[in-house]
Amino acid sequence: MQKILIGFIALSQIFFVGCNSQKKNAPILEEEEMVELLVDIHMADAALNRGVSRGKINQSEVKKYYKDILEAHNISREQFDSVYNYYSKDFDNFEELYNEVILRLQKKKKNLELQKRSAKDSIE
Repeated sequence: MQKILIGFIALSQIFFVGCNSQKKNAPILEEEEMVELLVDIHMADAALNRGVSRGKINQSEVKKYYKDILEAHNISREQFDSVYNYYSKDFDNFEELYNEVILRLQKKKKNLELQKRSAKDSIE
């Protein structure tokens, strides 16, 4: 009986340690939050590249834009790097995550194009 009890205690300790280590390895951002963050980053990329190439934004301002995005998502640069590395380790899942990012960016682009057409139609 004692051996069974000791075995049960040992197994329960392994279980609890395993659960705790999974929580430690879990990312600070859930996939949905990561998708939203990556959409914001890629939207900023597009705007910043356009602004820098036209001379409207200087290179020193670029870091501030990214810092502001991370702050809006309540995450530091180090945390972002850690979360990015976490998700990128599982290529198939990371590909699905980025497919969702691409879909959302395409929707945003389509909405912007519709807004431009509406504005143009209202002027004419």
